[in-house]
Amino acid sequence: INTGTTPEQVTYTATATSGLCESDKLEFIITVNPSPEISTQPTSSEVCLNGTARLLEVAYQKGTGTPTYQWFSNAIDANSGGNPIAGETAASYNPPTNVLGETFYYVEISFSSGGCSFIVSNTASVHIQPQITVDAVAAPKTICINGSANEFEVSYSGGTGNAGDIISPSTAGGTKITGATNKTFTPNAFTTAGNFYFYAEISLDGNGCSSASSDAFEINVLTNPVIDSQPIVTQELCQSVTPTDLTITASGGSTSDKTYQWFINNTNSTTGGTAIAGANSNTYTPITTNVGTFYYYAVVSQPESGCSVTSDISELIINDAPNFVTQPISSEICLNGSATLLEVDYQNGTGTPNYQWFSNTVDANSGGNPIPGETTNSYNPPTNSVGETFYYVEISFATGGCSLIISETASIHVQPQITVNSITPTQSICIDGTANELEVSFSGGAGNATYKWFSSATNTNAGGTEIIGATNNTFTPNPFTTAGSFYFYAEISLDGNGCSSAFSDVFEINVLADPIIDSQPIVAQELCKNAIPADVAVSVSGGTTSDKTYQWFINNTNSTTGGTLLNGANASIYTPETSAVGTFYYYAIISQTESGCSVTSDISRLKINEAPTFTTQPISYEICLNEPVTPLQVTYQNGIGTPAYQWFSNTIDANSGGTEITGETAASYNPPTNTLGETFYYVEISFSSGGCSKIISDTAKISVSEIPVISDAAITIYSEATFVFDPTTILGNIVPADTKYTWSAPTFSPAGSILGTSAANTQDVISQTLENTETTPIVVTYIITPATTKCVGDTFVLEVTVNPSMNSNAVVTNISCFEANDGIITTNIDGGIPFTTGNPYLVSWSGPNGFTSTETTITNLEIGTYTLRIEDSTGFFKIE
Repeated sequence: INTGTTPEQVTYTATATSGLCESDKLEFIITVNPSPEISTQPTSSEVCLNGTARLLEVAYQKGTGTPTYQWFSNAIDANSGGNPIAGETAASYNPPTNVLGETFYYVEISFSSGGCSFIVSNTASVHIQPQITVDAVAAPKTICINGSANEFEVSYSGGTGNAGDIISPSTAGGTKITGATNKTFTPNAFTTAGNFYFYAEISLDGNGCSSASSDAFEINVLTNPVIDSQPIVTQELCQSVTPTDLTITASGGSTSDKTYQWFINNTNSTTGGTAIAGANSNTYTPITTNVGTFYYYAVVSQPESGCSVTSDISELIINDAPNFVTQPISSEICLNGSATLLEVDYQNGTGTPNYQWFSNTVDANSGGNPIPGETTNSYNPPTNSVGETFYYVEISFATGGCSLIISETASIHVQPQITVNSITPTQSICIDGTANELEVSFSGGAGNATYKWFSSATNTNAGGTEIIGATNNTFTPNPFTTAGSFYFYAEISLDGNGCSSAFSDVFEINVLADPIIDSQPIVAQELCKNAIPADVAVSVSGGTTSDKTYQWFINNTNSTTGGTLLNGANASIYTPETSAVGTFYYYAIISQTESGCSVTSDISRLKINEAPTFTTQPISYEICLNEPVTPLQVTYQNGIGTPAYQWFSNTIDANSGGTEITGETAASYNPPTNTLGETFYYVEISFSSGGCSKIISDTAKISVSEIPVISDAAITIYSEATFVFDPTTILGNIVPADTKYTWSAPTFSPAGSILGTSAANTQDVISQTLENTETTPIVVTYIITPATTKCVGDTFVLEVTVNPSMNSNAVVTNISCFEANDGIITTNIDGGIPFTTGNPYLVSWSGPNGFTSTETTITNLEIGTYTLRIEDSTGFFKIE
């Protein structure tokens, strides 16, 4: 391959040889021309229909000889598989542009000499576009004078290149609009009515592309709508009076629906007003709740630009409505008292006011009955009938557009004279007790009440002694220190108009002697912790007839104050707790519902000593059969007197229901270990004095386990066999169920004569696979330790004799020829344990057609399969 730009020569030298002969050297010279390459590729172009496409041209470099050109056209972008263009055999080609679409062109250049193959140019696309077509324009638009038309926009299809837009009025021969060179255009506002037209001319700078004009955009400019009837010029009203509606009528403008919007303004102007929400019809009713001068106008509009008209202004003056500055005042009085004069006053309003007072049975200032003759600004209501009446007044005005005003209601409540309500029944209390609060209430009357309380020596509400400072509706007498009957009553006065005073009935308080304790609780007792105590009890008499209630207290000091209430201890008898150690003081308070009716018992002292408890419990352990025992021992603390011990054995883990062990009455006990299994032991300690019951220890479990006992043994195997030795098969061995075996590396001699031996740890079985590499038996000695999870037995010796393997070493001489029957098999047996006399091994052959033999060499054998059975002196046999 020549990678340069000029021809290069390559010289070859060749020699022919045949045997020892060699020809003369031949020399060859080969000229290698560089491969041709295209240096200028054809260029693509895009043109309008019938325009001039860019000339397709190519140039090449390198190559030799005269080039031959052939141009091709193709429907796809590929420089192979195209159609040759007839007659187009030059370095350039001018493609046609009279058919729409895209065609791909390329050229092949071949050479007449120099050994160069043809080369192919890249493809060049010639894309023929249709001439420009302007799209349809928007429909005609309607606006009003001073309105603005929507933005115009033109678009097109076809053609190629960049566009330049020109907008002109009229449909043909229009005037160019300076600066309107975009695809969009917005005309200025129109100041006169009429029809106006615009169109756009679009030019493309693409090869062969013509220009095109759009259809005309039409703008119809109409006169604005007009107001045919204006709203009322002005009106002046009183506050909250119904006004005259504001109404307009409009015509003209476009054919679209007219919309209305009313505005309110603080100045006499149709600009700057505030749109009134919801005021969107040609009629509007103004609001008259606010005082002042307001200006209203309406804007009538249509959706077309500029189509609107504003109405004239309508002035509305709202004056303050009359209102009350003084309302009639309610009053509450006693029967035939003097009610507060009902009076009213007002402000605003015009003209002379007219008054009319009304009475009503309900609290409402409508629906009442007019009171004849009561036509002034005040009225004095009657008070000669008990009940409540409501009064109000209406004020009307003859001029000024203001309607009547109605006052609030005033209640005149005529109450009956005061009546004192019934009082609480007679109270009974004890000496030093406090009576329940005395309380009086009343009905009727009016105004604020004042109270005076009196005490009396007799059951009467007159002539008593006033109690200084007792001026409320309630009064609580001081505690009473003597027995007897005492009397109280109250006087109630009201400051209401015409209201009298009244006296309550008499409050009676009977003061009785306190209850007394007839029998006191036990003075003292001393107990052991958790011992059963003697009950503490009282009996009581006297006091009132009410049921007596009991409450026991516990204290840390010898006092009947400051004790802690015992929940649930509410009877005359109480059983103290003995679960806590210490000295405790108990007393009871016996009470009745009446104030001061209670009595406190004497103190009962209870001393609780610690109960005896174990400080050392017997300890469980596991032991092997007949091994020395560890004594079971207990110690205790607390307790009184000399302890008495008794040990028990049990078959279950429980410290009750066991069997008493005769003679075992000390703090320790040595359990037996000569019987397999589990036994549970515990001890009871009892005390002769101090009120303490016996205590029982926890159980201790003594587990006696069996020890493996295995005698020495010997077994024999053959090389490569796996032995399994089971000690349970030997009479006299003791092998517990969970026994496992451990041995160190077994011994044998000579070294290396046995393969497969190894040490083992906690094995379930005694087994290994051994191979004898010698020709004589080898004894392998294992020293094995049996053990359960609890007990380890003495070691024992297992001797395993491993006999060598037997090998036939057979040599087969096959039959020399078909049907010659001269086959021979010779054996040279070794291994095993030969017989010491006679033949070392027992040989037995079997073969086809009932063939048998006991010789080590068998001859004259026919074709077939022969089997050899070898047996040594131990009876071990091998079949090959």
